[in-house]
Amino acid sequence: SFKIPERDATGNLLWLIQGEKANIVEEGRIRIFNVQVDTYRKGEVDQTMTSPECFLIRQTENGKVTTHAESTNKVSIVGKNLVITADSFQWFPEQTRLVMQKNVQMVFERKKGPLFKS
Repeated sequence: SFKIPERDATGNLLWLIQGEKANIVEEGRIRIFNVQVDTYRKGEVDQTMTSPECFLIRQTENGKVTTHAESTNKVSIVGKNLVITADSFQWFPEQTRLVMQKNVQMVFERKKGPLFKS
């Protein structure tokens, strides 16, 4: 069991990766089993992504370290009012971008009231 946090310049938690175990495949590429990624907004968990396996890739270009994760395994994301599932993903935290592919399903919680206002 391990945790990898990422914080902004003022120390606020941006995201936290947790896993059951990890293997270093090569420099900058880590295979993580039973991964959970929590993203934070204003100090609270905003969304939680889980997958049985993914690769965390950390690269350095022009002196800047970038991180992204990818997987061809099932993934689910649970947020405050939504659940998204898919069969693969790519996550780019610095760009605040998540790409989900293959059999993507989204379920939104609908508030009471009319769907459209007239």
